[in-house]
Amino acid sequence: ILIAYVVIAALVAFFKNYAFSRVMILLSCGMSIALICGWRLLAQVFEKTSASGSSGIFGKRTLIVGTDAKAIALLKKIRARVGDGYEAIGFISSTHKEIGKLIADVPVLGSLENVGKVIHDLQITDVIFAPDALNYGQILSVIAKGRTQPVNFHLVPSTMEVMVGKASVDSLDELPLVQITYNIDKPLNQFGKRAFDIFISGLLLCTAYPILYLIPKMLGSSNESFLAKLPSVFSGRWSLVGIPIADAHERRSNNNALFLGKPGLAGLVQLQKNRSLSELEIEQYHLYYARNQSVLLDIEILIKTWLRRHHETARHERITRR
Repeated sequence: ILIAYVVIAALVAFFKNYAFSRVMILLSCGMSIALICGWRLLAQVFEKTSASGSSGIFGKRTLIVGTDAKAIALLKKIRARVGDGYEAIGFISSTHKEIGKLIADVPVLGSLENVGKVIHDLQITDVIFAPDALNYGQILSVIAKGRTQPVNFHLVPSTMEVMVGKASVDSLDELPLVQITYNIDKPLNQFGKRAFDIFISGLLLCTAYPILYLIPKMLGSSNESFLAKLPSVFSGRWSLVGIPIADAHERRSNNNALFLGKPGLAGLVQLQKNRSLSELEIEQYHLYYARNQSVLLDIEILIKTWLRRHHETARHERITRR
C-alpha cells in the first residue's frame, strides 16, 4: 500500500491532467491500511471469540503442562491473578491415558505426543510448565513441537535457578513465572543475522571469492574452503555462523529437536575442532549460542575463526621450512 501510494503521488509530477490532491492521497492511504489490516484483525477476534466464548485479543489462552498436585496449585494461582489475563484452557499430561479426564473442572486436552497439534488447533498463546512436571529433555521437546506457532513458553521452577539463559520473570504472587526465550528465535535477531550474512557474503563474493577461489580453481590448485561455501550463505541455505553442518542435518531429521538456527561455516563448536567434545559439551555450546546470538557475537566468532586459521597456517609454514 505504501509503495503504491508513493508511486501515485509521484505520477502527479508527470501527468498534470491527473493531479490528485495530496491531502486526499494521504487520507486514502491511511484508510486503505486501516481497512485492509483491520478486517483481518476483526475476523481473528470474532473467530477466537466464537471458538472459546471469550475475547481472543486480550486473553492469554493457556495450557498447563502437568497433572499432579503442583499443576493444580499452579492453576489456582493463575485463577487468582485475574488481571494477568491467563485463561487456563486445559492440561497436558505426560501420557495419553489421562486425556479427557477433568482436573479441577479443567480437561486434560492432550499428551506430550500431540501437544503441537493441541497448541495449533486451540490457538494457544501461552504454555506453562508446572514445577517438576517434566525433565529438561521433555521440556525442550515440547518447545520444539510448538516453535512454529506464535506461543510463549514459561517455566515455573522449583528453585529460583533458571534453566536456560536470558528470561523475563513474571511473578504469580509468591510463584515466579520464568519465560523461556532464545535470541535465535527472535524476529529482530533473525533479521539482523540474515542481513549480516548477505552483506558479508556479498562483499566477499565480489572481492575475495573470484581472486582466491575461482581463479585458483580454474588453474587446478584450489581446495574446498570457507570461500567455496559463500554462495550457499548468500542464498540463505547456510549462515556464516551457526551449528556444524552435520549436526544441522541430524536435527532436521529429528522433529523433536530444538531449533538452533541454520548450519554455519563457523561456530562455537567449530572453534573447538582440536578438542574431543562430548555430546553434552556440544549441546551446551549449541544452547549457549542459541540463547545469546547477536551480530556482535557472530563477528567475534568470525574473528576468532580467522585468527585461529591464520595461526594454524603460520605454524604449518614454520614446520615446512624446518
